[in-house]
Amino acid sequence: MRYVQVIVVSNSADPEMTDLRSFVVRTGGSVLAKHSGIHALTVLMKAGTVNAMAQRKDVVSVSPNREVRRTASTLESITGALTSNVRSNSTKTGYSGVDGTGIGIAVLDSGVMKAHAGFLDGSGVTRVARNVDMFNSAEANWTIGVDITGSLMPGSSALSDYEAQII
Repeated sequence: MRYVQVIVVSNSADPEMTDLRSFVVRTGGSVLAKHSGIHALTVLMKAGTVNAMAQRKDVVSVSPNREVRRTASTLESITGALTSNVRSNSTKTGYSGVDGTGIGIAVLDSGVMKAHAGFLDGSGVTRVARNVDMFNSAEANWTIGVDITGSLMPGSSALSDYEAQII
């Protein structure tokens, strides 16, 4: 049996997406994460059930959750980060101008490398204050037919215990 990991965006009026989560488990899949801010789920499901998921009235889109690699970036030029009033030179240890100090950024991503040069400050120290890996492995062996999103809710003791193990 072939399983695929997908991100399902919903338009359900139910913020918990209860019926959608039940469908995933009922068809032999697992709900791996609930992304309340974007009204989406990350699920592991049988490849043969993806079309049925996509046809549901409460589903806006189904996208494969796969590793991606950057090949080029226009972010710096689009945002103006390369202009002379922002940074006069581009060495890792010496520059003048705006450097992002005091700015907080949250990233929902499947892989952020906190040691990447883009996250280092002028002294070469990472500016990443916290990096939490909720999966703890890119190739995790998930139990099929479960919904784990209720057990690791923000503020829960289960989440605190889990984060204490991985930080």
